[in-house]
Amino acid sequence: MHRFRIALVGATVAVLLHVQAREVAPWELRARGLRFGIGGRTLVGPDAQRAAPQLGINAGGFALFGLAGFAGGELGLQLELLYSQHTVEQEIPLGAGEYTLRYDLAYLELPVMVRFARPFGEIELAPHAGVVPAVRIGGRLERRVRTSPPSKLGADFSPADVGILIGVGSEFVFRRSARLFVDLRFQWGMLSVLRQEFKPLLREEKPLRALRRASYGVTVGIGF
Repeated sequence: MHRFRIALVGATVAVLLHVQAREVAPWELRARGLRFGIGGRTLVGPDAQRAAPQLGINAGGFALFGLAGFAGGELGLQLELLYSQHTVEQEIPLGAGEYTLRYDLAYLELPVMVRFARPFGEIELAPHAGVVPAVRIGGRLERRVRTSPPSKLGADFSPADVGILIGVGSEFVFRRSARLFVDLRFQWGMLSVLRQEFKPLLREEKPLRALRRASYGVTVGIGF
């Protein structure tokens, strides 16, 4: 009788898992569309003291592929191609005074993420994580003093970056086959934005070198 009960429980669990599992064909295109994001952009690292986050945007497209269905969830691979704006201001103290360095950077990013979507009541949550290779397509460094116009400075920026991304999102049905994706994301760069050290004017004894990108914000996607 004891063995029969164990077998019955095992069979019941197997049936429930089979019923709840989603049917997902490997590499099935689940959605594609456009994405837009907005959030804070900053610099982190030993040389990022007094860096002030600035608002930045990213925009582009995405494709979501199904990999496998599980009981109560679905594993997917999401690929994106984004233009990303990264602007940060950093104060350089000079004893009784200071001035501001403004970094205006732009990247072409290719996030590659693993995504697990699972419903919780009436809401579907989708935690995701991945890597973000990026190529710099724009870079400018300015010195800003209150009493004078901005002046452009020569800085040797790194041509590429690789970042780590983590986030959590949700998905909503939006008219027939269209869907709305809303994600909260955090991203950290692994490489310095400067290829060579930069010596700020009047503070050459403390050059800047170890500066990495970091960002956080909300992205919204329309998929179909």
